[in-house]
Formats: sequence, C-alpha cells, structure tokens
Amino acid sequence: MAADVGQLLGAPVIAPDGSEIVVSLSTSQGAYLFRRPLKSNHMIRMEGTQSASLPFWSPDSHHIGFFADGQLKRTPAFGGSFVILCDVVEPRGGCWNGDTILFAPNLRGIFRIDATGGTAVPVTVLDAGAGENSHRFPVFLPDGNRFLYFSRSSSLETRGIYLESLDHRQHRRRVLVADGQFALGAVPDSDQHFLITQQAGKLVAQGFDCNNGKAFGAEHILLDHAGQVSASDTGALALRADAQVRSTLVWRDREGRHLGILGKPDDYWQATISPDGRFVAIVRHDALTGIFRAWTASLANGQMEVLSDADHVDSVVWTHDGKMLYYRDFVQRKLFRRSVDPRGPEEFVQSIAGGNICGLSPDGLTVIVERSKDGIHSVIEWSAISPLQWHLIDSNGFVGSTGLSPDGRSLAFGSNSSGRMEVYLASFPSMKNLRRVSVDGGSCPRWRQDSEELFYIAEDQSLMCLDFSASERNRGMRPKPLFRTALANPTRSPLYDVASDGSRFLLLERDSSISGGDVELLLNWPSILSD
Repeated sequence: MAADVGQLLGAPVIAPDGSEIVVSLSTSQGAYLFRRPLKSNHMIRMEGTQSASLPFWSPDSHHIGFFADGQLKRTPAFGGSFVILCDVVEPRGGCWNGDTILFAPNLRGIFRIDATGGTAVPVTVLDAGAGENSHRFPVFLPDGNRFLYFSRSSSLETRGIYLESLDHRQHRRRVLVADGQFALGAVPDSDQHFLITQQAGKLVAQGFDCNNGKAFGAEHILLDHAGQVSASDTGALALRADAQVRSTLVWRDREGRHLGILGKPDDYWQATISPDGRFVAIVRHDALTGIFRAWTASLANGQMEVLSDADHVDSVVWTHDGKMLYYRDFVQRKLFRRSVDPRGPEEFVQSIAGGNICGLSPDGLTVIVERSKDGIHSVIEWSAISPLQWHLIDSNGFVGSTGLSPDGRSLAFGSNSSGRMEVYLASFPSMKNLRRVSVDGGSCPRWRQDSEELFYIAEDQSLMCLDFSASERNRGMRPKPLFRTALANPTRSPLYDVASDGSRFLLLERDSSISGGDVELLLNWPSILSD
C-alpha cells in the first residue's frame, strides 16, 4: 500500500464499517492523514491534517479523531474543517464511543473528554509502585463503557492489557500479557471477538469474551511479524510494521565514507563523544519497559556498559574535561552526575523540573536546558547548578536542539519562529548578536571542540558545516554541505556528534537490516484461525 518510517504516527485504522482505512504518512510537506477506500487503490490526502498522528474513527465511521500541534482534534471523514477538542502533549492513542473520547498522554493515565470538547478528566491512574509508567492505546468494548488499554511497566508482573470502565464499576484487572499496542477484532456475523496483540515479535490472536472481559482459548499466530494494528467488525485487519525501533551507531568521515560501527543495532536516542575522545555516552531505550538508561562505550575497545542507576534518563552531557557525565531522570525530576573513569558512585546534584539537559559551561557551574511550554513551543533556560535561578531565552518557536560552544561564548539552537526550522546563533549568556546561520532550513547544531566549526542538519538531511576561522569569516561564512545523512528518526535530537578535531562523525542511522514500515491489509483474518 504505502511505506512510512514514523513509529509514532500510529496504526493504520480501518473504519468500523470496513469501508476504508485512514493512516498518517510522512510526506515532503510533513505528516498528513490519508484515506483509502478499501475498494480503491487511490490514497486521498486529508487537507487540514498536517502533522497529524494516531488517528481513530468515530463508531459511525463518519468522523476521525487525531492528534496534531499538541492538540486533540476531530474532522469529518469526507471533508470539512477540523475541531480542536483539547491540548494533548505527546499522545499515545485514542478511541471513541458514542459521545466520549478516551486519549492517552505519554507517561500518564487515560483521560476522557466529551466528543464535542470540554474539560478532560482522568479515568485511570498510574501505579508507580508497581512499575507502571504509561497507560496507552485505549480501546472501547462494544458496550461503550468498559475499555481496554496497554499498561507499560518496568515489571513483567504488571505489564500488559488491562480492563476498566468509565463508571468505575468494572474493577481494574489485567486480562493479558502483551508487548504494546493491540486491537480488538470481531468475527463477522457473530458475537466472537479476539484480542490481536504483539507477542515476541509476532502478531497473535486470542479469544476474548466481551461479556465477562476475559481472554480464553489458544493463541493463533496471524503473522510472523508484528507492528501497530487495527481491526474492523467486518473481518479486515491493517498493520504498520515497526521499521524504526532500532538504529546503528555509524562512524563516517567528512566525505561521508563509512569508517565503522560502534556496538550493535539497538533503540538509541542519543550519542555524544567525550571531549577527550575516550568514550561515547549513549541513551538507550527499552520500548517494552519504557526504561531509558545512560550507557558508556569505550572507544579503545568498544565495550559498552550501563552508567546510570537512574532508569528514565532523557539527556546526557559531558563535563569539558571528559571525566564526568551529567544526566537527568525525567520521572524523578532529578539531576545526577557520575565520574566515568574511574567509575564513581551516582551523585544526586539537584532537583530539576522538566527539560532536556543540553549544555554545561566550561567551568561546569552553569547548566542549559530546553523546556516545552505547551507541546508546540519551547524555551531555553540557563542557571547556575547551585543554587538554581533560571534565566529565560525565548526561542519563539519549537527548539530542535541547542548547543553551547565549547568555549562557552556562543549558543546555537534550532527554531521554527520563521515558519521553518532554522539554526540561529547568539552570544551567551547575553543573547546579543542573534542571527540566523543556516540556509534553506536546519536543525541539530553541534560544535567542534575548538569552537571553530559548527555543524547542523539541513532540511534535506545533509550534514552542513560552518567554518568560523578568521579566513572563512572574511569570506562570509556560507555553510557548506559535507554529505547526505540517513538518520534514524529526524524528530529526535541530538542524532549525531562530531569528534573533537572534526575529522569524523558518529551518527544514529537507520538500521539497514530492518525492512518494513509498510502498511499491510488482511481482508479476512478470521480465516487464518482455522489453520
């Protein structure tokens, strides 16, 4: 049908009446919702759905709910203006009964809101003591009151699909162990239902009694690969294979030539080289548990080992001597540090609210963070580590990433305040001499260790270079393309780093051993159950 690489765009969802499918796909103009009637091969782009993700249908198949621009929206399926229902930061799925919509913000419980809008209220609560860190992907049962959802947890004893109800008469209980997003499928012309889940990399169906809310019977393997799935009441099933779970840490020179690989493919979210060139600090994610830990890799022998005791690390940054790492646990909201060689204990530094740690001053006394204001716009703030007293740098847009020059004099950051993502540069901390330095789009700035070169990723994914040496300043400092990258997921940052002398780069690239991202369609999946 179509190919796409965005994991968080959501499952391709089939209308309850089985007439058509809607899916969020990436285009050169950004993500959009596309409709495809099942009797046609033509994809129809839905205008007014730019940046849309995680669509879901109304029960009458006449409207579509989706998330875009930090908001929950609804739109007529066959054309018309969208309606904003409420703000939602980092959504993780939604569903719709007659007059109620359930939706899941990341790292929180399930919320409900009237289908016409209003005030959103929570209907489930995380059990942090049991290791739960996110309720997501709600699915209504046919009675429109009870619903299922996936509880992500650091413990296998609590992870799985749970049953609850809007009126809270249904006592919460786990009905099945599963590995993530799932669907409730019906056998046409019967009252039989099956839970269609991801189990050990396969797509599996197991009987589910909607009356007593219990799974039963044998598991049936539908497909030997898994992904994000939806099903209709007509026996149709759609699947988007997970193509972007893994990335590879690849070394390349300034011409883009392949120099080698660090470690094995995994779900990496950040890699940063120590200033002394001895180690790489990595943020590594376990999608099943939601755990993010900081790791280090020795460049002498390639050995990787866990660095952080904290298990929800969202950013790591080196001290300028390369001896210590600072990192934040976004659940505990605490800043930690740890010496790397020799390995020291994990030290609590300071309680710190939301925001990615993106820089330390050369003396290690000042920290810079990026914070989201509303899920759409961001700000940059800096403070002495102790005591904290934040100073605001308003980027007036979404911040792609921020990079403090190693000499501590200049701050580079990405912002879409002009209508597209560009890289800006200003003196730090005064923020004087603010100017745009990218041409035709840019994000994710990174510095050479002597602060003489600044690199960034252009809109076409080329790695660009700005030379700040005296000779180049006299020539106007035009950015120069080095090579075209193949970064794993352009929505994450930083996705690469540069060696201290600027001679080579470490990039988080798409894992070429994984094919997929295709949207597959099974028109009569119950027929497989008899095999």
